[in-house]
Amino acid sequence: MTHLENDFVSGLKTKFQKERVVILSEFINVFDFLNTSKCNERVDSYQKVINTRKVLVKHNFDLKNQLRIIQFNTRKNPFVHFGSITKLKTSATNILSKVDKNLASRLCRCRRVIKQQHRFSHSFQKCKI
Repeated sequence: MTHLENDFVSGLKTKFQKERVVILSEFINVFDFLNTSKCNERVDSYQKVINTRKVLVKHNFDLKNQLRIIQFNTRKNPFVHFGSITKLKTSATNILSKVDKNLASRLCRCRRVIKQQHRFSHSFQKCKI
């Protein structure tokens, strides 16, 4: 090959290589842009989830704290009158006695039902024989 042919071939090679480099750099830029946008979307969604969790945890903590304060205030009220305490005691005993009566009546009913089932099973076995 002559000197001119070599120069021409090397010029074509460099031109095509430059075009390839430009095209590849454009592809890389687009790819990087897409990847960064996807990464940014993921980061944003994670941040939203984390922020909502923080808000929910804080809200839950505040509600529990309010509940504890209310429970403490109801247990330790220094200005309760003696009469109201006795009324509370009598109402509590009345409620407990009603609950005890209901439990007793339910126990009696359960015992009756068990006896009836037991009698029925014995009579059924006698009939089978």
